[in-house]
Amino acid sequence: MDWFRKIEERANANRAWALFGTAVLLMCIAGVIFFFNPTLFKNLFYPNLNTVAQVRAWSARTYAAVLIAGLPIAFLIWHWRDRNMRDQISNARKDTNLKEFQEVQLRAAGGLDEKLPAEAREQLQIAALHQLRGFLRGDYGKDFKRPAFELLLAGHAAAIHRIGVPAVQAQVAGKSNEEIADAVTALREKLTPIDRTRMLIIRDEAEHIFTPDYPLDGRRFDLLDLSMKQFPDELILASSHFFGANLFLTHLKGSVLYEAHLEGADLSSAHLEGSLLSGAHLKGAILNRAHLEGAGLYQAHLEGAALYQAHLEGAGLYEAHLDDATICANAMFNNETSFGDYSRGQWPDLTEAQRDTARAPWIARGMRHVDEIEPE
Repeated sequence: MDWFRKIEERANANRAWALFGTAVLLMCIAGVIFFFNPTLFKNLFYPNLNTVAQVRAWSARTYAAVLIAGLPIAFLIWHWRDRNMRDQISNARKDTNLKEFQEVQLRAAGGLDEKLPAEAREQLQIAALHQLRGFLRGDYGKDFKRPAFELLLAGHAAAIHRIGVPAVQAQVAGKSNEEIADAVTALREKLTPIDRTRMLIIRDEAEHIFTPDYPLDGRRFDLLDLSMKQFPDELILASSHFFGANLFLTHLKGSVLYEAHLEGADLSSAHLEGSLLSGAHLKGAILNRAHLEGAGLYQAHLEGAALYQAHLEGAGLYEAHLDDATICANAMFNNETSFGDYSRGQWPDLTEAQRDTARAPWIARGMRHVDEIEPE
């Protein structure tokens, strides 16, 4: 029970005061008993000892009183001594785990003896990366979770820079969708077996990485396969990078993806309801059948994005950037979906003629009102 665990933790934090408080509590209980039963007090402290039988009775009462009063204190002393021994064992285990973690993280980062053959070093590093899983999950204590998290993401970010993703990403504005897809394929081919292993671990342990407990904004998640993952709602992923990532059918409801880089990412059928994607870079992204109901796509870069049958009911599309390659065939909007730009006023304040004008560029690319689309 949580309340009992909290009391125990507080007692263990200051055992001397806990023992003193226990003694005072027992004295108070005894005082209450004697107050309501003065005869018991008199018989215990002012006994009549005129006969042997009375002496024996008094001795029995005294022995019982001392035993009853001493048992709780004896139990608590035993409990805390036992707890102290367990703490010592736990601390010794932590020291062992720390030494093991230091060795694992050194091997996982590639700090291996150069005298070993390259193949052996690679195998040892891959094995060490898999050993990080237990530390990331907290199997060896919560103190190792964050370092394991940082080591995995730092290693992935280093691999992403090494194969040249940032340079390709910087030139994506002038490329066609086919060129972006080819660039993603070419980058994947540069990944080493160690890089691929790390990426698979991040995918398999995604629930321990994509949590509100760690800062995720501005991180590099490029080229990762996170398809069909269900993440906690309202994750903060602002300015994060998912270049060429696979996010098919991924759940990111209510997430903050402000100015995130999702160029060339596959977001087909992804759940992004209520997410903030304002200023997001979605050049060449695949958003077919994506759920973007109520999402904020203000000033989002949708050049070359595929939004076939995307759900944009209630979405905010103010000043979103389109081009001739943007596909909106059968993408759905409703009366609450806002278009146009801020300079012409808020969507509820526009006349119907002004709304039709703001919708026109989207409808020209195939977007349709939800009432016009027949269910399949």
